[in-house]
Amino acid sequence: MKTTNFCMDLMVPSQLNKDIVFNEALLKIDSFMNFSVIDFIDHKPEQLKNGEKFIISSGEDKNKICYKLLNSKVALLQEPKAGIVVFIIKTGCFYIFADNDWNKIFMPGTKSEGLFTQHQFIGTNQKFLISPKQSYHYLYLNSDTAIGIEEKMNSEISIIIKQSSTELFNIMWSANILWEGKKQHIMSQSKNSMDLIKLYQLPESQHFLGKIIAQNFSY
Repeated sequence: MKTTNFCMDLMVPSQLNKDIVFNEALLKIDSFMNFSVIDFIDHKPEQLKNGEKFIISSGEDKNKICYKLLNSKVALLQEPKAGIVVFIIKTGCFYIFADNDWNKIFMPGTKSEGLFTQHQFIGTNQKFLISPKQSYHYLYLNSDTAIGIEEKMNSEISIIIKQSSTELFNIMWSANILWEGKKQHIMSQSKNSMDLIKLYQLPESQHFLGKIIAQNFSY
């Protein structure tokens, strides 16, 4: 038997190792007593600090909460239940899980400017789907990459794309992006170079405005 919201194992009569079941339940309760999440993230991170929590925004683990109980344990995934409310520290907003998706709850006076950030380049592999809930993306090209966009997206998205350090790769953008002057972004062809792109969602339309902010940065 398991509990309703967090699916914790319940002890049963004559069960062996009840102390393990009890301790595991206490660790999970302690982790979720402070129900704040740092941010949405594209995939389960390779490294996670004790107490950190992220919501995965794409892939097979989409919408799950990634968390770590102790430094000695691996990162775990929690399946959200309808009606669960979390506070996202990065955006300073509350989100509720409803209709199989995380939806922002608009509440005044909850702004919290970036107490935690998740700044790291994510490697691409042929395809990359832009998360609808993250405002900033940092992509590292490991191959020629087709970039897609989910329907629900923040009104403004910033994307920093870094060229490979060993080879030169290209980008194929989604067809529903309208580029300034009808000049589609072409990735800078210098190793380790970086381009900055902004996308703006149009109301009452499935199109986005694409703007090339700057290209060919390097360090």
